[in-house]
Amino acid sequence: MKSHAERRALRRARGYFHAEWELPEGREAGFVRDISEGGCYVQSGRKVAVGSPIRIVVEMPSGRWIKALGVVAHRGPAGFGVRFRDVGETARGEIEAVLRDLHF
Repeated sequence: MKSHAERRALRRARGYFHAEWELPEGREAGFVRDISEGGCYVQSGRKVAVGSPIRIVVEMPSGRWIKALGVVAHRGPAGFGVRFRDVGETARGEIEAVLRDLHF
């Protein structure tokens, strides 16, 4: 597993990306606030358990929706972080494209 510093070393794109996700507790829709090749931060008022599996779809600036499987890695005051475990090649290409244009 990568350390916090290693995860933060990945380029991140900040924005408001429409998203829908499914956790063991149910489905929800809202926004992803930032995304990287390794994961994303989901804006949500829902309290979720760290380690919970998640399925997430995110609308990218291209208008395409990407799908990923992951796990809740941490909780924050405005949402939770997701570590991707399974991202298809098409989704990875969309993430790389947005990182070229919007990274911080």
